[in-house]
Amino acid sequence: MRHVTNDDDNTTVGQIVALTSSWNDSLAQRFKSAMNLTPVELDIVRTIVMGRRLKHLAEARGRSVGTVRLQAKQLLKKLSLNSQTELVSLYASFGELTIGSSADNSGGQAEADPQKIHVLPDGRNLCYAMAGPRGGMPALFFPALIGGITLTPFMRQCLFESDILLITVWRPGLGQSDPDGPPGFESFARHCADIEHLLDELDISACPVIGHVTSAMFACAMAHYCPERVSHVVCVNGIVPSYSGPHVQHLSKIERLRASVLRSAPKIARMLVHSLLAKIESGFDDEFLKSYLKSPQDQKTIRDDAIRSGFRNAHDIITAQSYDGFLHELQLAALDWRPLYDNPTKKITYLIGDENHCYTPKAVAVFIADRAKLHFETVENAGHLLLYQNFKKILKQVKS
Repeated sequence: MRHVTNDDDNTTVGQIVALTSSWNDSLAQRFKSAMNLTPVELDIVRTIVMGRRLKHLAEARGRSVGTVRLQAKQLLKKLSLNSQTELVSLYASFGELTIGSSADNSGGQAEADPQKIHVLPDGRNLCYAMAGPRGGMPALFFPALIGGITLTPFMRQCLFESDILLITVWRPGLGQSDPDGPPGFESFARHCADIEHLLDELDISACPVIGHVTSAMFACAMAHYCPERVSHVVCVNGIVPSYSGPHVQHLSKIERLRASVLRSAPKIARMLVHSLLAKIESGFDDEFLKSYLKSPQDQKTIRDDAIRSGFRNAHDIITAQSYDGFLHELQLAALDWRPLYDNPTKKITYLIGDENHCYTPKAVAVFIADRAKLHFETVENAGHLLLYQNFKKILKQVKS
């Protein structure tokens, strides 16, 4: 729960975040499995979540307080956390098995989509959710890092009108999907194999794939590694490889700088990403969105309180395991993943908002100019939040 205090000129001067959580043995075992914790580490989590002192745990286990404190410190490091408060927040977020609500511009409340877990052959969890008519045409959706799968009532209505069942799948380390190894080009093939296993489980032979912003690279990877399972690909404000090429000069300066830091100085990149996410979780998410989403259309869209709330809840779910999944995806985006476009056999359509300031329409148009099977269309009166500004157009491409 957040409380904001403003001074006389309506400037934010303080914010308080209160965390509440309770212990549940069933949830605790899932948490233990997902985080790969030892029984001792789970005892430490229980102690901290229940608000007890480590001294009491040390006495119960017959260990020194110093030993237990060292184990707690090592646990925080293992989970890429900086404090016990962050550990409580992580545990509480893990317990939220439904996506938070959002709303359309009329103020209606969105329904929650239950998070489902598909267990892969090697025991890892693959997290996904469904929205739309259960008998509708299936479409895979890889969501963005910002906003996740926030859906307004209008968007849900569009899914039913278009008879599309949206199957949202989280990438490794995001949501409740287990990590699948260090970031590298082979990550794309690994994740595609996981998705193929999920499609088998859902009895889906082939379907369209939607990639949103950074997840466009995973959508294109599906067409590259599993072409028989993909009818076509739609990239909504999708990124393109920023490694090299004439299109790079048309990317925003901040995107070029971000990619360069991720490639050449990974430790600094990790520090910057963790710092940014910690700031967002400290209650400065509104400030971040206002500074990052610069177009007039985006500024208008993000003023909706319910959409901001949906983004905030989605962020909590995306980073439920730690910040590493977020960083993992950015590191993949900075790689040279142009080979995913070599000899494509499936149609790939990029829909780019005319006010997208990151991967601009010009950059995408130049990138796909000499690539067969790649198509490009500028969407007017849309920015980075194109998904929420013209959802009907996106679904029309999915159905085509």
